[in-house]
Amino acid sequence: MDISAYGATGNGVQYSDGVIASGTTSFSSKSATFTPKDAGKYLSCYGCGLGGFSLVTKIAAFVDNHHFTLAVNAGATATAAVFSYGTDDWAAIQAAIDSLGSTGGHVLWPSGRYFSTRTVFLNGLTSVGTRIKHIAGPGAILDFEPGSYPLFNGTGADRALIADWSETTSPRARPISAELSVSSLSLMAANGSSDTSDLTPGQYLNIVETDPKVMDVVCFDWAQVASVSGATVTLTTPIRDSCFLNNHSPASLNFFALFGNANAKIVEDCGIDGLTVVSNWWDGNMTHLTPGIDTHHVRNTIIQNTTVSMQAGQPYYSYRSEGTKLRNVKVKNVSPVEIHYSEIGASVDYTVDGFNCVIESVAPAPGVSCGLATDFGTGFFQFNNINLGASSSSQLQCIYGGHDGIVTNYVAGYMRPNTPANNAAINYLGCYNITIDSPRLTGGAGTGNFGIQMVSLTDAGSLQKGIASKNNLVLKPFVGTYPTQTNMTSVSDLLVARPPR
Repeated sequence: MDISAYGATGNGVQYSDGVIASGTTSFSSKSATFTPKDAGKYLSCYGCGLGGFSLVTKIAAFVDNHHFTLAVNAGATATAAVFSYGTDDWAAIQAAIDSLGSTGGHVLWPSGRYFSTRTVFLNGLTSVGTRIKHIAGPGAILDFEPGSYPLFNGTGADRALIADWSETTSPRARPISAELSVSSLSLMAANGSSDTSDLTPGQYLNIVETDPKVMDVVCFDWAQVASVSGATVTLTTPIRDSCFLNNHSPASLNFFALFGNANAKIVEDCGIDGLTVVSNWWDGNMTHLTPGIDTHHVRNTIIQNTTVSMQAGQPYYSYRSEGTKLRNVKVKNVSPVEIHYSEIGASVDYTVDGFNCVIESVAPAPGVSCGLATDFGTGFFQFNNINLGASSSSQLQCIYGGHDGIVTNYVAGYMRPNTPANNAAINYLGCYNITIDSPRLTGGAGTGNFGIQMVSLTDAGSLQKGIASKNNLVLKPFVGTYPTQTNMTSVSDLLVARPPR
């Protein structure tokens, strides 16, 4: 399915010399060539909104080839602002995806810049759900400029592109009656058959252990129903070793039946190839970090040859997904002010092969970074060929129960000073069974930065029940000069083997 067949124009453009005075609507650019047809298009300008952040509005009227008026006043004066404008193609893009229906198919994004003010859903916005198989977008740019930050509600605008489930309501938590034993092929529902009677063979489950203090997952895995008998659910594969801590109250151990709605479809085996996602939008709120490409409750998604370039956000984001693969992907941090972390949360069997993060802002502030973080029980992951640019915060990070991972060929750029302190090129907190082979850590500045930290999280910290750092191994690291060398081996279970001098 070609999105242009549904009216997508791809007529967006971007420049970096926007000029406007605070409290006015007169906008100019020497490099752009405006036409009368531009009236009514959407414009996003970073630096033109309140506080010097983003302004998203419509072009009210054409003046001449280098001037037009906006529909609202600028919130700040800008003289060399990055701005983009174009037809809002969101409805056409979404209509093309929705047209595939439950039988699924392929989507082609012809070369062009597609301006979008809302989230594009690869699972469609219909109750039936879409079985999208592949997006091909070499030369295509999705320019996501929402203009506001509503809470994500299934039709909102706080992320650019998402592969999600197509349930109409979130699945409910179903308590598990006892600890999960390693290699067990079954679990027992605490509420009896009332929590199992709607399950069917082949249905997928999310099994989670949560910590009430951090209010999120600390252990997680997917499972599939083989059979059901009363309150007992037999699984197709056994519970994996070390996946569950079993150290919280019984109420913290639950399973979620996914796709219980007969009309809902799981997004799986989907490919995204060659697409570039950009967003110049940010309102200055540190909690409003816009995900670029998001895999949410999906299986076996392959994302390759993609680039995400943002002012503020999480370029690649995953939550409660299985088998996602990133191949030859890039992050461009173009902001002078914000932290960029690609976050892999509560996901399993995640693979990265080729991840390159670069900073292109003219004058990066102390907080600017490029990072890759795993958290909230992410496990059984493999990362290879990771190159993270110079940073002022932790670069390769794992927290809250990350486990059973292998990292190879990791290069960390120079770590600049920052506040607060205690940032690291490798920063693993409350994680276990992880091997990092042959990392190259450039070095750093600032009294609180260091090269490698692997420490436990205690009950007195951010968790109700602490998670020990154990069975972690760093092999053959090259470690440059860091100001705080005492934290290089700050926990006894960490084995560091330095190369010969």
